[in-house]
Amino acid sequence: MQNLTTKQLLKSIDIIFRESRKMIEDENIFDLPDDNLLAIQNYFGTTRRESFILAVIFVMSFDESKISISSLTEFFPNNTTNILLFRKELESLTGKGILRKTGENKNEELFGVKYSLKQSIIIDILDGKPFNVTGDTEPDIYSLLERISKVIDENGDSCGETEIMCSYILTILEINRNIPFINAVMELNLKIDYTAIYLYVIWASLDRNLDAEANILLYSLYNQSSTRIRVMQSIRDGSNDLISRGLLEISENDFLSDLSLKVTELTINMAKEFGIKLKSKAKSARYTIKPESVKEKHLIFNENEMQQLSTLKNLLKEDCFENTQKRLSNRNLPEGITAILYGGPGTGKTESVLQIARETNREIMKVDISQTKSMWFGESEKVVKKIFSEYKLFVTESERTPLLFINEADALISKRHEASSSNTRNTENSIQNILLEELENFNGILLATTNLIGNLDRAFDRRFLFKIRFPEPNADIRAKIWKIKSPNLTDLECCRLAKDFDFSGGQIDNIIKKMAIEEAIYGKEFSIENIIELCNSETFVRSKSINKIGFLKYR
Repeated sequence: MQNLTTKQLLKSIDIIFRESRKMIEDENIFDLPDDNLLAIQNYFGTTRRESFILAVIFVMSFDESKISISSLTEFFPNNTTNILLFRKELESLTGKGILRKTGENKNEELFGVKYSLKQSIIIDILDGKPFNVTGDTEPDIYSLLERISKVIDENGDSCGETEIMCSYILTILEINRNIPFINAVMELNLKIDYTAIYLYVIWASLDRNLDAEANILLYSLYNQSSTRIRVMQSIRDGSNDLISRGLLEISENDFLSDLSLKVTELTINMAKEFGIKLKSKAKSARYTIKPESVKEKHLIFNENEMQQLSTLKNLLKEDCFENTQKRLSNRNLPEGITAILYGGPGTGKTESVLQIARETNREIMKVDISQTKSMWFGESEKVVKKIFSEYKLFVTESERTPLLFINEADALISKRHEASSSNTRNTENSIQNILLEELENFNGILLATTNLIGNLDRAFDRRFLFKIRFPEPNADIRAKIWKIKSPNLTDLECCRLAKDFDFSGGQIDNIIKKMAIEEAIYGKEFSIENIIELCNSETFVRSKSINKIGFLKYR
């Protein structure tokens, strides 16, 4: 896609968004020719109605990263019922990999879910790249297996519908039947959801030699609990085709789902015929980040934060870390290093953890507790134990002690509830007790982030060696952030923006993204007046008094 086409596509999206309130009043308008809808259709391979709602979400996402049905009905206050009829299109766009869908639990099928546009799509548009449509072929079996695995993982993250995802996977497989191994798998005549499970487990075995934990996999695959339980039971009793035909086998675990899925000798030998080498024994699954995958990012904080982060980073350099552990051991003290980073959203907590890992060359085992609790309510205590048992195993497998990164740890470290008849409160207390027990004799490196330090349980206060506060940046820091993010701004302009808008670093990032979009549309650099107008728009969003959403127009 040439640069001119990029501009036209973005202009078409902007025009549809601006006309959307008028368009939605007339259902027949989608039967009439429209060059702007056609431009969106041709790029994404979407229907007219899908193109319409996609344009709306595309623009709204720059002021609100996740768009709920409630947000859409508020944007179309006079056409609430009409916008509700676009649920089918929203689900279809999710199935096509254009949108992500998230929600606190999978039963919240309407107002509880939120849709967001994949950032990679925006980047591809700006870079003049074509949309990665379903029909694309993959260069080899490894790229295809990784793609299938990502589709399943993203379906779990977005609470997607099984039928849409399986249809998408089937299309990918049919397009890639020229790959001999895929053709052989298709000739097994398994149900498409079982084929997806099979390929996922094979990729898990190839990628870092992992077993696939059955409950997590089935949760990502099936949006209906009854179906998920039915498939799990068939796996347990051996009646599932994958088990009964000897393609996969189960391995018992102590925690979580109680079983994992792994490849059998039959599958190993079958893959070997096509030049694919699988190992017969695999490790347990975990989500890790390699330090070399973290991009270097210049972070600006106040002097106190910089000093504390520097101390922590120096401590985690290998020579200093080993020496510290020896000293602690000689004094019969726990050898672990624990730190909690706290502050508001967008203040740089998570990015600081990533940069520490990069600079000290340590892998990260990342855990998102908020997702863990919603996924495994009722077995949450096992999840916490599993986290630490997995981390201990990870330590033994690693050349350097890796970081255990607990993201959004608010629910784990908040003040404990008094004894109650509430199952939820009792479960939270049990989780916290287990965490306290694990931290008491922890011998690794644990970094946690939270927004709610004011509600920190006193028992956790002494468990964290470092407690680093991330306040909202002051005007001097904001000016430096503006200069780093947008070097073309003068020092005076940076100071003006910093003084007039008390944004976090994350909010400044959001402004910079909007500037990139508009520069792509109009082909000219932003003036300070344009930037101020965008900042005012961001301020309106924060105060929930939005009277304008969308792209600005150069005067």
